[in-house]
Amino acid sequence: MAEGDNSPTNTTLDSNALQALSEYKGDSKLKKEAMNILVRMLDETQLQHLMTTFEEIDTDRTGMINLTELQTAFVKTENLP
Repeated sequence: MAEGDNSPTNTTLDSNALQALSEYKGDSKLKKEAMNILVRMLDETQLQHLMTTFEEIDTDRTGMINLTELQTAFVKTENLP
């Protein structure tokens, strides 16, 4: 991967990001608001990394990650060195 190349197809999935996504469950307003606050605390680089990771997992570009996409992301992560 070329340095500075953040295209969704060339980004390595971050296992910490995948773990955080897998642990996030529920639709409570408190959890949603807490996530919004955390996202607002990210710097531009961190936010871009999070968005790129999401876009790589969301292969059908619906704006939501379904079970199949999440399972595929986990398989990709397991195959990383």
